[in-house]
Amino acid sequence: MTATVIDFMEKTRKKLPPYAQYMGKTIQIDNMAGEPNYVGRTGKVTLVDDKGQLHGTWGGLAVIPGEDAFHVVKGR
Repeated sequence: MTATVIDFMEKTRKKLPPYAQYMGKTIQIDNMAGEPNYVGRTGKVTLVDDKGQLHGTWGGLAVIPGEDAFHVVKGR
């Protein structure tokens, strides 16, 4: 979902998907359940799917809020 879509949804009062506030932000993965190779990876959130999972440029796996630990990287 792009920023333009989010802007449109907010203006038309459509409900935003869970965790849409992370769209376009850079996050760092602190812990990903069962995936130790993803710890420390950073990337930009490019999609929030209908399940609220975050997809981005850190690799092929989605970050699952509430199950995986991550934080927004300030200044990016």
